[in-house]
Amino acid sequence: MASNTSLSAVYTAPQATETFEHSLVPKLQDQINVLLTERMEEDKKMQGQLSAQEAKEEENYGEEVVEDDA
Repeated sequence: MASNTSLSAVYTAPQATETFEHSLVPKLQDQINVLLTERMEEDKKMQGQLSAQEAKEEENYGEEVVEDDA
């Protein structure tokens, strides 16, 4: 699993020094998960809108289908 990568910044002034740190990996993973979830929901909606022919083609994808012309 990826290690947590962080971004750090140090602010230095005559009376104070402040360090800021932000972890990047969990935030990035959260953003990716949100995007993928949205895409999956869009795919589900689109799947419901497939025409009968598209659904048949999708079902037989990668298989040779012999049609009867009788």
